[in-house]
Order: sequence, then C-alpha cells, then structure tokens
Amino acid sequence: MTKPYFYIPNLNYWKWDRLTHSFIKTQYDKTLEAFTDTEIELGRIDADVEKCRQEIKGEWATGSVQHMRAFNDRLANLRTERKGIERLRVKIRGVLDRLNVELSKEIKV
Repeated sequence: MTKPYFYIPNLNYWKWDRLTHSFIKTQYDKTLEAFTDTEIELGRIDADVEKCRQEIKGEWATGSVQHMRAFNDRLANLRTERKGIERLRVKIRGVLDRLNVELSKEIKV
C-alpha cells in the first residue's frame, strides 16, 4: 500500500501583503480538501483496526503464535500510521487557521 499524500502549504516564506484574495482562497480550499482526506484516511485505518481485532478474536484459541504475532504487528503498524496522520492533521489545522485569518483580513479591508 502506498502512503497517502496530503497537501500542506508552507506558509513560512509567504509575503502576505503581495498575495491576492483568490490565491489565499484557493490555498484554503486545497488545504481543507487535504483535511477532509485525512478524515477519510483515519476512518479507513479505524476500519482496518477493527477488522484486525475481530480476526484476532476469531483466531485466538486456534491460531499459532506466529499467526497471532502477525496480527499484533499489523495492529502496531496501523497505530503508527494513525499517529502520523494525526500529526499531519494538527499541522493542516494550523495552516487552515492562518489562512482563515488572512481571508478575514481581506474581507474587512
């Protein structure tokens, strides 16, 4: 499976006084779409975790040790993947907040 790609603009070097309202709005929309994609990805991971837990419950009494370790390794990988996406969500949320502030300034002027 390939890693998902989420769009996060780097706002550090932007010269805000030179940017147009439409550019900021476009970046906001792209970033909001990425935030929505993270929500979808987290839902997929949660479904995979639940499926893996159900398989563990079904195989617990009859499965071999190697089989159970494989399930536990899969759960650990899913937890790691989820943690990474949650970190990205925090970054995306910060970018969205900053873009929203700049959009609000544009409207007031």
